[in-house]
Amino acid sequence: MPVVRWFVVSVALWFALRAMNGLLGGVQVDGLVSGDVESIAWGSPAGVVDRTTALLQTWAAPGPARGLVTAVMLAYFAVDLVFIAGYVLLLRELYKRVQEFAGVAAPYSLSPLHFLTTLTARGRTVLVCVIGVADLAENVTRLALYLQVGSPGVRAGTVLVVVAYACTVVKFGGILLVAWSVVEWLRSGAFRAELRNRLRVLGRSLWRLRLAVAAAGLFAVLVLFEPTGQVSDLVRRWADDGAFPWTPAVAAFGVLQLGGVVWWTTRRLVLSRWSQASAGVPSCLLLVVGLAVAFAAALSGWKPLYGLAIVAGALGLLGLWWDRSSAGEPEIVVAESEGAAENKRRRDAGRPPAAQRNRIRALARGFAVVPMVALTAAAVTAFTPVMFVLPAAGRAWTGPFKVAVIVLAVAFFLTPFVAVLGIRLLRKADSASPVAAEENPGLSVFQWLLVLVAVAYPVLVLVLAIVTDLPAFSALPVTAAFLSLALLALTELQRLTERYKVPSGLLFLGFSRTPASLLLVVVFVVSSLGPLNDGSSHAAYHTAGPAPAGAGADLGTRWTQWKGANCVDRKSGVVPLVLVASPGGGQRAAYWTASSLTRLVGTERARPGCPGGTKASAVFALGGASGGSLGNTEWVAALGGGTADWYRQALLAHDYLSDPFAWMLTVDLARAVVGFPGPDRARRLEERWERSQPALAQDFFTQDPLLLLTGTQVESGCRLNISALRLVQRGDVCGAIAAGAGAPATADLLDYVCDRAGKPAGTLSRSTAALLSARFPYVSPSAQLYRCDDGARIADVDGGYADNTGIDSMLALWQRLEPLVAAHNRTGAGATVVPVFVMLDNHYRTVASAVPPARTQELFVPPSTRDRTDQLDDLIAEQRARAAFTGPVPGRAGPACGLGSGGSRFVAVRPAKSPGSRPRWPGRSRRSRSRTSTSSATRPCRPSRRRTSAGGCGKPGQPADDRERAAVAG
Repeated sequence: MPVVRWFVVSVALWFALRAMNGLLGGVQVDGLVSGDVESIAWGSPAGVVDRTTALLQTWAAPGPARGLVTAVMLAYFAVDLVFIAGYVLLLRELYKRVQEFAGVAAPYSLSPLHFLTTLTARGRTVLVCVIGVADLAENVTRLALYLQVGSPGVRAGTVLVVVAYACTVVKFGGILLVAWSVVEWLRSGAFRAELRNRLRVLGRSLWRLRLAVAAAGLFAVLVLFEPTGQVSDLVRRWADDGAFPWTPAVAAFGVLQLGGVVWWTTRRLVLSRWSQASAGVPSCLLLVVGLAVAFAAALSGWKPLYGLAIVAGALGLLGLWWDRSSAGEPEIVVAESEGAAENKRRRDAGRPPAAQRNRIRALARGFAVVPMVALTAAAVTAFTPVMFVLPAAGRAWTGPFKVAVIVLAVAFFLTPFVAVLGIRLLRKADSASPVAAEENPGLSVFQWLLVLVAVAYPVLVLVLAIVTDLPAFSALPVTAAFLSLALLALTELQRLTERYKVPSGLLFLGFSRTPASLLLVVVFVVSSLGPLNDGSSHAAYHTAGPAPAGAGADLGTRWTQWKGANCVDRKSGVVPLVLVASPGGGQRAAYWTASSLTRLVGTERARPGCPGGTKASAVFALGGASGGSLGNTEWVAALGGGTADWYRQALLAHDYLSDPFAWMLTVDLARAVVGFPGPDRARRLEERWERSQPALAQDFFTQDPLLLLTGTQVESGCRLNISALRLVQRGDVCGAIAAGAGAPATADLLDYVCDRAGKPAGTLSRSTAALLSARFPYVSPSAQLYRCDDGARIADVDGGYADNTGIDSMLALWQRLEPLVAAHNRTGAGATVVPVFVMLDNHYRTVASAVPPARTQELFVPPSTRDRTDQLDDLIAEQRARAAFTGPVPGRAGPACGLGSGGSRFVAVRPAKSPGSRPRWPGRSRRSRSRTSTSSATRPCRPSRRRTSAGGCGKPGQPADDRERAAVAG
C-alpha cells in the first residue's frame, strides 16, 4: 500500500513539475532565448555555459516576469524535493520486488554488470539513493545558477554549470544501471520462462477485464493527454463565480461513480459463475429481423437502418448456409465445432482459478481508482500556473486563487490517502461480501438500488448537460457518465453472449460466442460510414426568410453606404477604412477577436447626420476562420447595443461544449445507426450561441459591415467564401477564375444556399454562418451544403484547413475595393480614405531569439518539412497583406502614409508568449496566466504630433488626432 500512496503522490507532483516547466518555458523577452528548468546546464556540452547564461538572463530581465520566475524556481525546487523522495522509495521497492521475483541470475553470465542482480538491500538502497542525491544536487546547483545570474550581463559560473551537468549525467547513469539490471536478469532462461508465465496470466486477467480497463484507461487518456488544452480550461472554470464547490463536486462524484462501476462490473461479470443456456438465436430469425428492419427503413426513409438490416441479414444467410452444408457433413464434425464453442463459452462464463481471481480483484481495485487519480492530475496541471500568475498580477487571495489553493491541497495531501483508502475499502468489501460460488447469482434489494443509482445518475448528468446551462455539468462529468453507462451496458451484453449459444452464422466465421462489442462497431461502420448515410442529418440549418440573391451584395452599393455612414464626402481630413482579419484558434480566438475589436473601436454604430461616423463604423469588412469568425460575428451582432465588456458574458460566462458533446454521445450516436431526423449537435451549439446573443439569430446576408468568413470544402480542399459578397462569378466551381477576376481556389456560399433538390431553402442565421467557418470534427460534424440548380452536395469544415488567417479573402476583396478608394481619393473632394489592415492574431507571439538549429535528421525530413510548410502558409499570407498595405495611399501621390516605420498600414495585434519588458497594448489576453506585450514589429506607432504637408496622409493643416484615427486606437 505504501507503493500506491507514493505512486499517486509522484504522479501528482510530476504533473505539477510539468506545469511549472511549461510556465517557465513560456517566459520570453525580446531578443533573448527561452527554455525551462531542464534546459539549464544540459544539452550538447559545446556551448552549454553560453546557453545557460542566455536562458538565465532571460529570467533575470527587469519586468513583471522576474518575480514570477523566482517564485516558480523556489516552488519547483521544493516540489522536486518531495518528488525525488517519492520516486526513490518507489524505485527501491520495485528493485527489491523484481530481485525477489527473479532471484540470482545464472552463474554462467560473464557480464561485468552481473553484480546488479546480486545486490543486497543495502546495495540497492545505495544505488537508488545515488540517483536521488544526484537529482537533488542538480536542482541545488541550478537554483544557485539562477540566483547567481541576478542581473543582465552576468555570466553563469563555469564551475556550477559543470557540476550541474555532471549531476545530470550521474542521475541518468544510475537510472540506466537500474534498467540494465533487468537486462541482466533476462539473460537467465529461468527468469524469462517465469516472466513469460506471469505475463501470460496477467494478459488473461486483463483480457477478462478488457471493458473495465478500456473505460478507465480511455477516461485517463482523454483527461491527461488531450492536446488542445480544453480540459485545463474546464477545470479552471471551477474557480468561476458560483461554480465552486458544486462544479468540482459533481465532477468528482461522477468520476468516483465510474470507478465504482469498474469494480462492480468486474465482480458481476468476471468473478461470478454463469451457467450455459441451451437457447440461441435461429438463423431464420436473424434473416427475418434483417428483412423487417430493411422494410422499416424503406417506409421511414431512414437509410442508416439498412446497415443493421445488412448485418442481421448477412448473419442469417451465413447461418442458413452453415446449417444446410453441415447437414451433409459427418455429424461428428458439426458436434466438434459446436462443442468447442460451448466449452470456450463455459470457460469464459465460469469462475477463474483461485490464484487468478486474486489477481483480477487487485487489478479491478487498481483500475477503479485510475479515473480519480487522472482527475487529480488534471486539476494539478490546470491550477499550478494559477498559483504563480495571480500573485504576480496582484490578485493574490482572490476567489480564483483560494480555489487553486484548495484544489492543490486536496490533490497533494488528500487524494493519495483517498486512493489508498478506496483500495482498502474495496478490499474489505471483497472480503466481507465475496462473490458467490453458485451459478447465476441474483441481486439483493440493496444491490438493485445501487444499480438504479448507477444508471440514473449518469442519465441525469447527460440530460441536465443538454437542457440546462449549469456549469457543474461540463464535459468532464458528461464523459464519466457516458463511460459508466457504456460499461454497464456492454458488460451485461458480454454476460449474455457468454451464456447463450452463438448463432450459426458467427460459428461459421469462427466465433465461439457472439462478439457484442464488435457487432456494434460493425453496424455503426456500415450504417454511418458507408453510402447508406448521405450526411443529410448534418445539413446546414436554414431559417425562414427570403433567400439571398444569387448575384450577392453589390460592392459599389456597400462602398457608398460606408462613405455615407462615415461622412466621407462631407468633411475634410482623414477617414480610415479598416479591414480586419482574425485567425482561428478556438474559443481563445473568439474571445481575443471580440474583446480586441471592442476595446479598439467599440460597438457604437454611426449616428445620423454628419459628422456621424464612429470608430466602429470605420470597419468596412471582417474576415476570419474558425474561432476568429465567431469573434467577428459576435462583435457584429453586438453593434449598437453591446456594453463595454459584453464579450465576457457572451463568450466566457457559458459552457458551449457540454450540450453538443452530450448530444453527440447520445442523440447523434443513435442517429448514426437509426437515421431519425432532428437537430444535430451543430444546431444545438448554434442555439446555445443564440440564447446567449439573440442577435446571432438574425439574417446573415443582410448585416453590415461585411463578413467574409472562411470555410473548407472537404472534397477538394478549396476555400469556401461564407459571405453576402461574391468573390467568384456565379456558377464558377472551385478553381475556375474568369478573366483574372475572383479569388483562386474559392467557391461562394451563395451558390450552396439550397435544398437537396437544388431549390432555394430560405436563409442562414449569423450563428449558422459562423459555425460553417468553425466546424471542427469531431465536436461538430461537417456541414452538408447543396448547390443551387443541380443539388450537388459538398461538405464544409473548419476554415483553418484552407486558410487559418482569413487574410486571403480580405486581399481578394481589397483587389476589387482598391480601385473605388483610389477613384475617390483622386477627386480630392471630401476626406482622404486611408485603408488600414488589422490582423487580430490570438496566437501567442514568440519574441525570444531562435536557438541555432541542430543537424537535420534525414529520418524526420518528410514529416518535419510538411509541418513547416503549413506554418509558412500563414506567414506568407501575413507578408502579402503587409506588402499590399505599404506605400502611398491609393489615389494619392507623394510619400507613403503609414502607422509606423516603412510606411506600412498593416497592424498585427497579438498577445506575447509571456510577460516581457515592453508595455502592454491593448490589454490583457483571455488567459490569466499571460499578459500582452508588444514590440515595434506589432505595436502601431503614433505619428508625431505635427501638421502634415500637402501630399502626405492628410491635407494641409490636418491635426494629428485625425491621423491617429487611422491607427484604430482612437
